Amino acid sequence: MSTHPHDDHMIGVIDAIAAFMSRSGYESRFGRTVVHEIEAAGLQDVDADGRLRVHRGGSPGTTMLRLSIESLSAALVASGALTSEDLERALATLDDPGTVFLSAAMIAAWGRKPLRSTRSPS
Repeated sequence: MSTHPHDDHMIGVIDAIAAFMSRSGYESRFGRTVVHEIEAAGLQDVDADGRLRVHRGGSPGTTMLRLSIESLSAALVASGALTSEDLERALATLDDPGTVFLSAAMIAAWGRKPLRSTRSPS
């Protein structure tokens, strides 16, 4: 995620949340490897597409991030990853219409099972 104007504090909060979630299996860079994972699973004609969203602070587009921060806030504070003040400041930034956020990349990937041979053995 990035912001404009650039906000080191908000980016630090997002990085701390991603690090916290990674301890439970979240992989923030999976989109970069998903094509290879699908190919390794035996699919062919594998392809992928990515999308970013642009959201202004205070818009409905920031709701998902707000809810994520709010739902993790107690655990983030208890773990020492962030302080209550860090979280309050991040939530205030999410409400600021003067801030524009780029979402995390959303990656969709697909492939197909190999076709079975329809020829009978000779």
